[in-house]
Amino acid sequence: MNEANQKPKPKTVDEIYAAALQLPELEQDKLYWMLTKDQKCAVDPEVERAAIAECERRDALVRAGRMELLDADDVIHEARRIVDEYSQ
Repeated sequence: MNEANQKPKPKTVDEIYAAALQLPELEQDKLYWMLTKDQKCAVDPEVERAAIAECERRDALVRAGRMELLDADDVIHEARRIVDEYSQ
């Protein structure tokens, strides 16, 4: 294909975004992960530290037997039941 037949490459963020939306879903996911690995897109260090601290706190509670783990499928089923109950 010669240059005259090629589509112009996106030059603005909006054009790049529009082009990215045309990608298959798996390619969009890949692009997202590639961009978030970039330091400019990294999670705020304070937010990351807080999230890690919360995970460690919950882990300690579970190991001490002071917090019960629930099966995700059971939680989703119960949440749907509650939503259905209140939707009627």
